[in-house]
Amino acid sequence: MKTFITTILMVAVIGTSLAQSIFIKAIGSYNIGVNSDYYYLWATQTIPSGDSLLVFSAHEAVKYSLGGGKTFGGSIGINLLKNLDFDLAFLFSKSTVQDFHIKSDYKLGYGFNVQINYNTSFEAQSTIISPTILYKKPVGNNFLYSRFGLLFADISMKKSQNKDLYNNIPGYYPSEQTEIIEEFESASSLGFTAGVGFEYCLSDHFYLMADVSYNYLKYVPNSSKYTKYEFMGLDELEAKPVSEKEFEYVDKYDDTENQDPDLPAKEVKVSYPFDNVSIQLGLKCIIADFSKKNK
Repeated sequence: MKTFITTILMVAVIGTSLAQSIFIKAIGSYNIGVNSDYYYLWATQTIPSGDSLLVFSAHEAVKYSLGGGKTFGGSIGINLLKNLDFDLAFLFSKSTVQDFHIKSDYKLGYGFNVQINYNTSFEAQSTIISPTILYKKPVGNNFLYSRFGLLFADISMKKSQNKDLYNNIPGYYPSEQTEIIEEFESASSLGFTAGVGFEYCLSDHFYLMADVSYNYLKYVPNSSKYTKYEFMGLDELEAKPVSEKEFEYVDKYDDTENQDPDLPAKEVKVSYPFDNVSIQLGLKCIIADFSKKNK
């Protein structure tokens, strides 16, 4: 990541010698998540029944993306050959909270029933560096443009789970309430952005910008841990062994690697989608114009 940033800055410095102008931008965007993957919901309750167990479970697959929300930031760039811009943006994105809910009600006869009610929500935030190339076509004093760039994102995420299980079968566990908060370690992700837009000339040095883009980004965490675990209103986090509250995500593992309760449990890596369509507005200011000097 550091090597990449250094390379980009060197290219920018070299490009400045060929620049027609240098500019800065203030950027804000509203992101609409593009549902590109499935999140698998499940809820289970196990009840003793004589010498055996009764298992009640519900499962559901829901298409989703965590890429919705808002993004703010700025950029610095250079104009080359009038029709070509190189832009380096520094952005902060806060994702909309994404909620998933699954509920089931099993009728067992004799007035007995089992109710399962699970709610899961995700919150995420991203710090993004985005080098972008814009090709511009003049329309009077204004410009139409298309752009393509890369997204280098550092993403962190929090997952909250609320589990409410109930049954009215005499002699068995009548209800269970569990609240869990799991925080995922920040991890670097690589994606791309492509869009079209318009620059409207306000004066010689100021332009209003508007564009629409598609942004592709996936997040694959390397580890996570519970920061809250309450059962029936009681804090049970400290009493849990490390293997039940800390997790390491790997490409593959076998059960022999999860035998030590004092080590994080290994689980297979999961990819979380952050794909979105972004509606962006901004203000561009030309801080140095070399076009007249170059004539």
